[in-house]
Amino acid sequence: MNDVKGLTMLISTLALAMSIAMMVSAIVILYNESVARKHTSSFD
Repeated sequence: MNDVKGLTMLISTLALAMSIAMMVSAIVILYNESVARKHTSSFD
């Protein structure tokens, strides 16, 4: 029973970490796109 509880905690922790990583990557992508749009005129 203890092993099942540990496995459930591990899976939930991994799922939480994956969702946080997806949120962070989405924020970074949106931030990079907005920065690229702002600097497009200066790069050209």
